[in-house]
Amino acid sequence: MTPPKKRRSKLVCPPHRRAEADLRSIGAAISDLVSKRKLDAATIEELEELLIRADLGVDVAARIAEAIGAGRFDKMVSDAEVKGILAAEVEKVLIRSPGRW
Repeated sequence: MTPPKKRRSKLVCPPHRRAEADLRSIGAAISDLVSKRKLDAATIEELEELLIRADLGVDVAARIAEAIGAGRFDKMVSDAEVKGILAAEVEKVLIRSPGRW
């Protein structure tokens, strides 16, 4: 009698793959959120909630949402512009606290 084969769950994936998927998911959510919409208070609030769900923390999410809204309120923005601001703001956070990361 042959022993049963061990099954690998399809849900198990290496941590770096999960991180890549999370980043793609956040990028897609940002694209969906800002595409073909003016950057109004509701959009900025939704963006802030998205960043909190992405585990950036309340303070950082609020700071990033504020930076994205600065000078762009009630204007059309591209997802690339929002992602660029997000990257710059995250970089600022990482530079301010080098020992934490």
